Amino acid sequence: PVPTIGHYLLEMERYFAGMELKIANAKKKCIHSNTTSVEDCGFKFCNYQDEKLECNRAQQAFEERSCTIHKQYTCQKFNSCIDANWAAYAEAVEGAKLNDPGMKAEWRSLLRVECLIEALQQDGSEVGAAIDACKEESFSDADVALTYHGDAPGKPSCDDPHDLSPGTALFGSRWYQG
Repeated sequence: PVPTIGHYLLEMERYFAGMELKIANAKKKCIHSNTTSVEDCGFKFCNYQDEKLECNRAQQAFEERSCTIHKQYTCQKFNSCIDANWAAYAEAVEGAKLNDPGMKAEWRSLLRVECLIEALQQDGSEVGAAIDACKEESFSDADVALTYHGDAPGKPSCDDPHDLSPGTALFGSRWYQG
């Protein structure tokens, strides 16, 4: 599967759940063991504290990464993207509307030139009448008429992914259950 924040967070959840159980079992074994000396327990307790420190560091890295990802996936960025594309659309439409009259005039001129070329290919006695007919003819620009579909559609709604923001109740209930 394509890695996503959800995959990352689930992987971290599994990792830390396993680490927590491992440390809790080691601590329980140390405390309730009859064959372990006080020195052993002291050493194991130090190891437990070291593991706890490492776990806290990893937890901090997990939450910092989640925070960073949360900042990247926001409606503000989505809205910026939409706004930029709508601005480009509006600019393209405006440019098309400005160029539309000139384009239509060029099209009519092209049709008139075609008509005149065909008139010049007539027999000698018919050339003058054919040229006059071309001058009198009104050429249509319907073939190059642009269709404008109006403004861009309304902006879709956007909900920020609230369960990606560490420190919120939703984040805690989503990623720290059990």
